[in-house]
Amino acid sequence: MDDDAGMHISADMHGRWAASPRCQGCAHDASTIPWVDLPSALADAARQWRDFIATVLDHPGGLDDLGVRPGPGRWSAAEYACHVRDVLALAARRIEVTMLAAQPVLEAWDADAAAVDGHYHAQDPQAVADDLVVAAHELGERLQPIAEPARARSAALGAGRITVDDLARAALHEALHHLVDARRAVPSPVS
Repeated sequence: MDDDAGMHISADMHGRWAASPRCQGCAHDASTIPWVDLPSALADAARQWRDFIATVLDHPGGLDDLGVRPGPGRWSAAEYACHVRDVLALAARRIEVTMLAAQPVLEAWDADAAAVDGHYHAQDPQAVADDLVVAAHELGERLQPIAEPARARSAALGAGRITVDDLARAALHEALHHLVDARRAVPSPVS
């Protein structure tokens, strides 16, 4: 239930490709963030997730609100949080493989299968928020030492190739885009 989150950037974590860098769903354009600022942007996105989850949990019925699916083919806010946590960890692993392997090939990742296999619906949202912050920090740490030429290093993913730069920006975009999705999924508006 990944919606079309990654369809607006050059490549997303699932290997889909598109021409337009600006996402119509969240208005985020990952290409505008300077590389040096990506770690702090990831950390900020994770803080926004943690704050959103804490705010919802502070309301009566908040735990239930986080678990409600707003409709067919849509995840709950809690499931989106699990997805983002896993996307950030996946990006860090994929970047490591791309940087270290002679001819890197990245395995496909099925987000829907990960949600079922990982029991996203049953996970503690506060623990997920904490893990999401850690995953964002670890990805940011991995990005910091990567110099300009290495950011263009690519790996095979599906029928195409994805660069280290694309992987990092796709992860940030997924974090921000799915925060919009999560806010929409909560039945009672949360400020």
